[in-house]
Amino acid sequence: MAATVGRRVTAYLFDCALIYMIFGLTESILAMAFLPSSTAVIDERTFILLGLVGGFEQLVYFTTGWVVWQGTLAQKLMHLRVADATTGKSMGWLDAVVRWAVLQGPFALATIAPEATRILVILAASSWAMFLLYTTSNSPDLRGLHDRFLNSRVTQDW
Repeated sequence: MAATVGRRVTAYLFDCALIYMIFGLTESILAMAFLPSSTAVIDERTFILLGLVGGFEQLVYFTTGWVVWQGTLAQKLMHLRVADATTGKSMGWLDAVVRWAVLQGPFALATIAPEATRILVILAASSWAMFLLYTTSNSPDLRGLHDRFLNSRVTQDW
């Protein structure tokens, strides 16, 4: 059975909150380890480097979840499966990376965008996410543009 949009959005928001907490912890550890203790404000270059680490963490979290377990932690808690729509098997690594780039990549860009443009990147990423949500909720089989492009399907067990 196709996963409802509400379940998908709930799982996605939970995943984003979880990865944000992981990123915050990693950022704190890296800042304590490599920045002088007198540094009160992180400069733009360091912010961008930390953003690259955060983007990599997102990439690993989402792609590993989809390929290895057919779902992220939140998707598993919500009884959702992400799989190839034709075979029902796990996505391949390349498809998982592309899926991450389409879904989460624009938000990852916000972590490395210069401060002057960051709000514009966040607005563009949010608009893209709303478009994908629209294509998902208006599809008869609840497969968004990203699902159809990668031939993936999100199903729910109950």
